[in-house]
Amino acid sequence: MAQIVKIKRSDTTAVPTSLTQGEMAYSSDSDKLFIGQPGDAEVTVIGGKLYMDMLNHTAGTLTNSSALITDSGGKLDQLKVDNLTFNGNTISSTDTNGDITLTPHGTGDVVLDGVKWPQADGSNEYLLATNGSGQAYWTAPPTSDFTLSADIGSNDTFTTGETMTFIGGDNIVTTVGNNEITFDGKTDAQIRSLITSTDAGGDGSFAYNTSTGAFTYTGPSSAEVRAHITAGTGVGFSGGEVSIGQAVATTSNVTFNNVTVDGNLVSDDITAASITTSGDLVVTGDFTVNGTTTTINTTNTTVEDPLMYLASGNNSSDAVDIGFYGLYDTSGTDKYSGLFRDATDTKWKLFKDNQAVPGTTVNTVGTGYTIGTIVAHLEDSSVAITGGSITGITDLAVAEGGTGRSSLTSNGILYGQGAGGINATAAGADGYMLVSNSGTPEWTSTVDGGTF
Repeated sequence: MAQIVKIKRSDTTAVPTSLTQGEMAYSSDSDKLFIGQPGDAEVTVIGGKLYMDMLNHTAGTLTNSSALITDSGGKLDQLKVDNLTFNGNTISSTDTNGDITLTPHGTGDVVLDGVKWPQADGSNEYLLATNGSGQAYWTAPPTSDFTLSADIGSNDTFTTGETMTFIGGDNIVTTVGNNEITFDGKTDAQIRSLITSTDAGGDGSFAYNTSTGAFTYTGPSSAEVRAHITAGTGVGFSGGEVSIGQAVATTSNVTFNNVTVDGNLVSDDITAASITTSGDLVVTGDFTVNGTTTTINTTNTTVEDPLMYLASGNNSSDAVDIGFYGLYDTSGTDKYSGLFRDATDTKWKLFKDNQAVPGTTVNTVGTGYTIGTIVAHLEDSSVAITGGSITGITDLAVAEGGTGRSSLTSNGILYGQGAGGINATAAGADGYMLVSNSGTPEWTSTVDGGTF
């Protein structure tokens, strides 16, 4: 059976005086749809025939007393704002002899075809110019006078019609012709002849060629260089070679007796029978121990890695148990407790009181081996209990998380009654809805919002 839902309605009152939160109402007098606001139940217009009529026109076409709806390209055929009409590529004014004023906000610019226009009017008879980088500005018309300045002397003003003379200095001659001014100086040979060189002596030699302009320096000979080198303690020097008694190439194995380092010793490879340090040992690379047992005698062990990687050699087969254990003693008997993943059934197990020392596996039949107890809250989308059952609970009370009932009406809807047992409605007919009748659930096929 189909359901009928009626909202509040009126054909004489334009606006309902009040609505409850989320309650809807419609008035054919005002052609508006209303709803009570969720927060304060304020009567608010949310639609109606009045507004749908405003949308009933061709998309993209400006229609009087209607909403603006763009076409599939997001466009309107025209737009009118006060005395301005926007139509195609044209912006026009509709009032008689009306001006069109462009005034950006604050320090904004008017930009026409990529050029920013001045933000204020220029002085009388000033000209509009551009700086070549998209900025227009006002500038004074060019004059017939301009100022000449030099490194020495006072500035001078040159006026069109006068003669400007360029005078060369020492070794410089000026020539004017064909709208060009040429400055001639000394030739390359004349310049090279002004340069000299001085050899101050010592090893090597220094000279200058005035014909080519080249300086030549000849370094000291091998004999002159070796004459300045002498041998020192533990180091020999002969025939230009330095020796220390053994090979020290990058691939050589160098042997020393005892080595004492007062500061830091940095190396990527050290081989020694034993290494002893009285201070800190800092390894900035990877630290690999190839022995069978690593013993750490420290009060506290801090590991930065958030996840411990165990059983790295268990990659060819699932042969060893994975976990951790600890030692404790009760009445003179060593016992072990821990948590491990059993390789035989892949289950994690918590144990205690085992007198057998775990090796690569935990002996689950060792003397005293007992399943450990964990105190925790279980949280999961589902929890499976296998190997046992939950017994001894009948009609679990509501206060204990139960229903308080041993049976319920078939196909009924459950509802509570405080601390008492949960009740159930009768089975509803097809298409019916559940409503409250004086606080008691009952089935119905109609929901009526009433009138206003």
